[in-house]
Amino acid sequence: IDRKTIVRTPRNTHFAFIAATEALASSGLDMEKEDPKLVGSVMGTTLGGSKYSEKGLTPLFTKGPGYVSPFLPTTLLYNGAMSQLSIRHNLQGFTLTVVSETAGGAE
Repeated sequence: IDRKTIVRTPRNTHFAFIAATEALASSGLDMEKEDPKLVGSVMGTTLGGSKYSEKGLTPLFTKGPGYVSPFLPTTLLYNGAMSQLSIRHNLQGFTLTVVSETAGGAE
């Protein structure tokens, strides 16, 4: 993962990038040959990037809205990692993020 992405995304997204890269490699899909509108993804989660979100909200309360990162919304949402994965791997089909306490991955 490049440095710019590491700074702009929370730790849970870094792990999701690694897992998705491995899953795509294991699937045998060649995204260069696939129609990206027909390739979707599903991910289970319990929580988004809470520490990153807290770090991002602090400037809002201490300095004002002009100091908030434009990347903050994607860290606050449970599907933030899935959104980043879809962009990174050009997955334009169906996406779903299952949120279920500690069993999100199992579902």
